[in-house]
Amino acid sequence: MGLTILVLGLVVFLGAHVFVTLRGPRAAVIGRLGEWPYKGLMSVVSLAGLILIGYGFGQYRATGWIDVWSPPGIARPGGSTCGPRPDGPTTSRSC
Repeated sequence: MGLTILVLGLVVFLGAHVFVTLRGPRAAVIGRLGEWPYKGLMSVVSLAGLILIGYGFGQYRATGWIDVWSPPGIARPGGSTCGPRPDGPTTSRSC
């Protein structure tokens, strides 16, 4: 459930910021509400998104990790391509 709340918070926060780039609809909302009420609404929506992101992350951490991705061997600790080969020869690979 925490990951769902986190994603919802990202959608709200990023959606509000993408709306700012839409000049026509943004101008229409500013014309209807006024500049300062628009800025206040934008602030409240952005803050709500940030709160959802933080709360969702906290819930996600409290309930345990969901393995969404398992890195390949080279990306795991000790999986470097530099240094001795694991198959036996003592010659180093070029880095």
